[in-house]
Amino acid sequence: MTLVEKVGDTFRIVGSQEARPEDEETEEDDDTNMEEDIPHFPSFGTFSGAGMETMISDWFQSIEIIQESLDSRTDTMESQYQEIDSQLQTVIQLLQLHPPPPPEE
Repeated sequence: MTLVEKVGDTFRIVGSQEARPEDEETEEDDDTNMEEDIPHFPSFGTFSGAGMETMISDWFQSIEIIQESLDSRTDTMESQYQEIDSQLQTVIQLLQLHPPPPPEE
């Protein structure tokens, strides 16, 4: 297993478990060793956090685009609702002005 150290925004490899002497590997015999459950990442060498910052920035930009799209759709639906409301109010007013004729007996 590779040992990694974070320094500021960068990570660097500081050693590996294979380089340690046998007498220090007492945890390996224990069934509760959690280090083996941690997934290993390929090409996990020294890198800066710039790629991660770009990914996060792109993610927030996509969220803003989605929010703008939803706002636009909400405005469209609100406009349609107001138009339907106006039409219904007109129909209600017309029905109140001209009540139906009394039934014939």
